[in-house]
Amino acid sequence: MNEKNVLMILLLLLSGAMSGLTLATPVEENSAERVVGVEVGDWVKYGDFFVTWTSTDPTVQPPLDLIEHNKTEWAINTVEAISETKITFQTVTHYENDTETTGVSYVDINTGEGNGTFTFISANLDQSERIYSSVEYTHTWINQTVQLLYANAVRETNYLTASQYVPDEWGQTFGYEIQYFWDRTTGALSQRVGTSILTTGEYTTIAMRSEVLIDTNLWEEKPDTTPPTSDAGPDQTANVNQIVIFDTGNSRDNEGGWGIASYEWDFGDGTQETGIAVTHAFNAPGKYTVRLTTKDWADNSDEDTLIVTVQEESSPPSIMGVVTAIILLAAGIFLWRFKAKK
Repeated sequence: MNEKNVLMILLLLLSGAMSGLTLATPVEENSAERVVGVEVGDWVKYGDFFVTWTSTDPTVQPPLDLIEHNKTEWAINTVEAISETKITFQTVTHYENDTETTGVSYVDINTGEGNGTFTFISANLDQSERIYSSVEYTHTWINQTVQLLYANAVRETNYLTASQYVPDEWGQTFGYEIQYFWDRTTGALSQRVGTSILTTGEYTTIAMRSEVLIDTNLWEEKPDTTPPTSDAGPDQTANVNQIVIFDTGNSRDNEGGWGIASYEWDFGDGTQETGIAVTHAFNAPGKYTVRLTTKDWADNSDEDTLIVTVQEESSPPSIMGVVTAIILLAAGIFLWRFKAKK
């Protein structure tokens, strides 16, 4: 694709606050890995819609899309579906007269295909990496990553700027400058600014439009609904009153080593204990179901059990038995020595 075609793609992107192009294009090999950084239900709200338009040509009027953009109070993109690298999202646009429109768009964050191009890109792109892997976007890459404030949070933000001034065969000169900002961790559009200048003979028309992310649930702390995994250990065998060690060191939580808040043991004999490693002695024979309950800091819990088989300890020999054994032993030694003397 030549420079002029790239220019027209970017200009058409500027013509709609939440729209893009449908592209079916080949993918360039050896492009960066593409990672979807959003989930179904994630939403981004844009506001501060702003437009300026001026022209020295008395015969032209502002385009309808600019007028609509200028009357927009806010717009929300909500992710509805994700299929591999394709993100489908709904856009609700609210206008100053309290009317709303609703539409559904999609973008493939790998190729850039879709009618929501540039609204989402791959997460975790680095400086100089391509926005999309399609050869249609040869001239669009991350210029740098900067720290910027959006929706009360300082975020790592990927930044793209591009500008071009192109004369055409009709004696017109068209220039543009665009700036895109994406949240690096999620790939969601954070801000967009576009300026265009059209010169036709002695007349000049200048337009500028912008919007910015004002609210989102992307970097709110999401509740942990994943329970930990309890591991009470293997079954054990013990004697009555023998100290048994119980260890839950193999229990795990999705938040890591410090994710588990409590370890609760129920020994099945009416007694309980808490701790990662505990000891207990059973005072009667039988089979006991020992239950371990782990809870994480979000109060998610999981259980695991083991069986302890407690048996009677073998009875120690009585005192008479010991005396008898000593007498027999002594008698045996005496007889052996007596026989030896003969």
